Amino acid sequence: MGRARVTNVRAVVLDKEQGMGLLGMSFLNNFVFKVDTEKSELVLERR
Repeated sequence: MGRARVTNVRAVVLDKEQGMGLLGMSFLNNFVFKVDTEKSELVLERR
């Protein structure tokens, strides 16, 4: 996620063929986040 880094997060790695990626709350709870639908961006700010 750019320069965002979080340690000790549970994760599962899937083959690219199995679909789009997904960020779970175990990662996102470390940030205040919003979705900018006009720019198709996820904006993260460290808590």
